[in-house]
Amino acid sequence: MIYDEIARTCPRQDILPNLHSLSWYTVDAVRQQRSLVFMHSNIKHIALQLHRSRDTPLSKYIDGILERTPHLLKLEVRAEAPMRSIQPELLALYRGLRKLRHLVSPMYFLTSGIISELSRAEKLGIIEFAEPVEQGTGDRADVAHFAPALNDGAFPSLLKLSFSAHLQHATQFISRQFMPLNLSCLYLHILAIDNPAVLQQFLSIIARRFLVLTELHVDFLLGPDSPIAPPPPFIARPNLDTLRPLMACSRLKVFELRWDYQLNLSESDLEKLAISWPYLEVLKLNSEPLPELTPPILTVEAILPFARHCRRLRELGLYIDGEHVPARQSASPQPFHFLEALVLGSSPIGAVEPMALFLSQLCPLSCRIVAGVRWPDAFGIAMDHAGIMDDRRMKMPEWWVKWNDVGKVLPLAIQARLEERGRMTALAREMDMLNVCRREEKTRVEELENEVRELRGLMEVGP
Repeated sequence: MIYDEIARTCPRQDILPNLHSLSWYTVDAVRQQRSLVFMHSNIKHIALQLHRSRDTPLSKYIDGILERTPHLLKLEVRAEAPMRSIQPELLALYRGLRKLRHLVSPMYFLTSGIISELSRAEKLGIIEFAEPVEQGTGDRADVAHFAPALNDGAFPSLLKLSFSAHLQHATQFISRQFMPLNLSCLYLHILAIDNPAVLQQFLSIIARRFLVLTELHVDFLLGPDSPIAPPPPFIARPNLDTLRPLMACSRLKVFELRWDYQLNLSESDLEKLAISWPYLEVLKLNSEPLPELTPPILTVEAILPFARHCRRLRELGLYIDGEHVPARQSASPQPFHFLEALVLGSSPIGAVEPMALFLSQLCPLSCRIVAGVRWPDAFGIAMDHAGIMDDRRMKMPEWWVKWNDVGKVLPLAIQARLEERGRMTALAREMDMLNVCRREEKTRVEELENEVRELRGLMEVGP
């Protein structure tokens, strides 16, 4: 084989010695083994697809990685097998990578045992999820019970943590005595929707314990195996009281909450949230919920509070009723200065032109309109399982096309508004100059009249 020939004939062990990053995705264990030919001590980043095989033990491959890449800093792992079938080998891999700083893992691979082992990694700073794919997310059963054991000094360098768990298990985990409290980012993928009171308890602990946290994600990823229930009454959905604990986190920069159905939040509720988060840069409040017969609570005017109070906002995601656009306001609303993306998810929309005109008052010229769901195939399978087969589902692609059209028209509308604003500014400047000239002329006339009066007075008292 060519790889054996390379290994045999190369005069030095470190083939491609200047190679720092290696990605190796294969379909079987035999091809997996060949990646060792290109591994050496200068490799800092590896992305791998792992396979088990009786003929080619995975443990032997892991030993080869540890021997050849002792200075590895970043590792990305992917596998079609469930975590329980390869956990012993991965535990050995993580235990041996003493300098590892960044781990990218499938969402169901961070089991209790894996998290416990990683908690002893002295330099590990980031644990994050790989993008969900049809093959390689793992088996949710492996994280159905999540209770990692943490010891004193756990995660000494960790700043960003991602994990999957039921909300109750996650709440217990972040309440642990040796949980690292200096996290800047926490990403929780919840396995199933829970009672809003449990979410409130989770957020309360976050606000009370994680004082330097600036980024929080509570994410219900709608996947092919996600449990879906019928739409609950609005009183049983997350509302302002659910999110109220986070209002104390005034330094929050990123907050994302994804649920199954739309949240029970009014526009006045959003005003309170916006006032509480002046440093917010990214906010995603469940912009792509499952469709239901009840229309969205929020109108497009729900965007306004964030333009007024969150001046640093770069990305905003909301689920709104785009079928009814308010009449033109007498006063121009406060625009966004740095907004890069307005994410509307599965929001319904009516006519394109009125929406584009309304948003042109708020959005900067470079702002993108983003619609749709992040994992369309899984979203469709989940709706199949939930029995959502009516016109609500059929209309969603139509809405996405219309939002895309808004995104095409919006820059033109913004440019026209900017040009009109420029003309109005120039006209106002000319009016100001005319007013100044008029005041100067009036002053000059008054001075001349005074001089005339003085001359007349002198003539009357003359000799």
